[in-house]
Amino acid sequence: MVKMLESMFSLQSRQTSVSQEIRAGISTFLTMSYVLLLNPNILMKLGIPSTDIVIATALSSCVGSFICGILGNLPFGLAPGVGLSTYLAFGMVLSDGMASLHLLIHLFSHLFICIT
Repeated sequence: MVKMLESMFSLQSRQTSVSQEIRAGISTFLTMSYVLLLNPNILMKLGIPSTDIVIATALSSCVGSFICGILGNLPFGLAPGVGLSTYLAFGMVLSDGMASLHLLIHLFSHLFICIT
């Protein structure tokens, strides 16, 4: 298993080891995990259930980090930003009066346009 990981991620050429990468992954997870606690507190003001926010945040972090790590062979952790959540909640919905459902439809339509 160790040999497979070393060859897959070129660990020797990067002067690192599997145990060092595991420690780095744990510290990255602990650093990123505050988003799982903070995002629900911000986005609950839009009327979205907190369990849905936690699940969406965790899944998007997992998918983004997996794609970056496996496909890109880069040691980066990716997660939704707290600044963007705050801007959406307080800047667009609560101050401008935009309905949260309209905001989500707007964001998803832009996402699909960018993908296609």
